Amino acid sequence: MELFLTLIYTLIVLSIVTIFNIPILCDNLTKFGKLLTLNTSNNSLLYLPKNWFFHFYALFLVELIIVNYYYYLEYITLTNIQCVRRLYESSKIYFNQTPMMSKMHLFHYLFGLIHYSLVAVNLFFIVDYLNDLWWKFVSVALFCWSSYHQYKCHEILYNLRFNSNQKSSYSIPRGDLFDYSSNPHYFCEIIIYLSFVVLTKGKLVIFWGIVSCTAVNLSFSSAGNHKWYLDKFGTEYPVKRSRLIPFVW
Repeated sequence: MELFLTLIYTLIVLSIVTIFNIPILCDNLTKFGKLLTLNTSNNSLLYLPKNWFFHFYALFLVELIIVNYYYYLEYITLTNIQCVRRLYESSKIYFNQTPMMSKMHLFHYLFGLIHYSLVAVNLFFIVDYLNDLWWKFVSVALFCWSSYHQYKCHEILYNLRFNSNQKSSYSIPRGDLFDYSSNPHYFCEIIIYLSFVVLTKGKLVIFWGIVSCTAVNLSFSSAGNHKWYLDKFGTEYPVKRSRLIPFVW
């Protein structure tokens, strides 16, 4: 089963790379929110409300409840925290954003559902890898740091869109890790999943699959967002901001 899941993640990563390198597929399948043109997002039945991201975490929570019935482990505790936090954050958007405000492609929606379903399934393979206190400490430290900063960055983005007087336009996000990266929330997402790899001392291959899938997908998305910021704000946009990883790229 582990080999099968590893193969699935390998195919997903290859598919993501292929899609992002074919312009017509990239434009139609992966772009969402501000990167979509208004006509495309409003006139096609294949485009769904972006606030349906909420469904990812609602489904994930149900799956975690099932897993928790069988196990109580450090990884599952961390995953519970991640899920509940993201469910809370996405629920604020879900109940404040009208369906016509922002869109995503059906492909993106299905990808999210599949991703979180696979993460939940992977929980059943972690039992034999949790036996080193030092690695647990490092994992929890990484998880807490990245979760805190991702929450702060999501709050910054939320306040720009829903607590400002300019709800119909975009502003430059500032503060916390946004001072160093255009997409620090994506960077933190990768670190969160990397903390789970650390928890298993890197011995569970399928967790590397999760990290690889997340990193590749968010790297392409970060490049698109960074370009959008530069095109939108021009010389007003801070030139020292990295696309994804602060001070690196």
